[in-house]
Amino acid sequence: MIVVINTAFHESVIGVGDGGQLLGFAGDSGWPAELDKLLASALCRAGMKVMDLSTLNAVAVVTGPGRFGSVRGGIAYAKGLALARNVPLIGVPAVALVGAIEKRSAVIVLPAGRDRWYVASVHDQDAFRLAHATELDQVLASDEIVVGPVDRTLAGVLESAGRQTHCVTAFDALCEMLKLTVLRVFKGCGPATVGANPLYVQPPTTAMNATSSFLVNSDG
Repeated sequence: MIVVINTAFHESVIGVGDGGQLLGFAGDSGWPAELDKLLASALCRAGMKVMDLSTLNAVAVVTGPGRFGSVRGGIAYAKGLALARNVPLIGVPAVALVGAIEKRSAVIVLPAGRDRWYVASVHDQDAFRLAHATELDQVLASDEIVVGPVDRTLAGVLESAGRQTHCVTAFDALCEMLKLTVLRVFKGCGPATVGANPLYVQPPTTAMNATSSFLVNSDG
């Protein structure tokens, strides 16, 4: 059994699989989400119970890039579950889920929160930019297909500009996660990694440090 967790897209989704087959999944829009309840629901839909986690072989989680808080929350939950069950923790980069769709001229988009999107070419998946949904059409080449968990707002903007989109659904992403986890755990290859650390497009800024600096400098 493998549990797969994706909190990097619009929905927070947990799936349960056997080998490379997704048996059941459950999701909740937005963040925060009650991941314990989602896991119990996914198990139920797979015809299992929480006690069946005794047969768990691995826990996989999307490491980003994505919405800062939800990615970190999903990773923390996955780490706790893997540690409690003494099974491997596998990190899956979001681009591996989106980039699995072969398009000759395509751009990958991933939600960054607040109607903003991370944008990268399929040919250079490490070079992400940040753009608002209303600006996205302006930063893309005219022949690029937009691939990713495209929501209604972004789809409307792009379609009005004559763009072609390919939406990666929550189900698509979980199925791909299972395949990549099996490759890593049982064959030792693929883009997934043993261990899971959040992937950032830019180094995270720490509001606490900025606040502390202000307080220290304003004593007088």
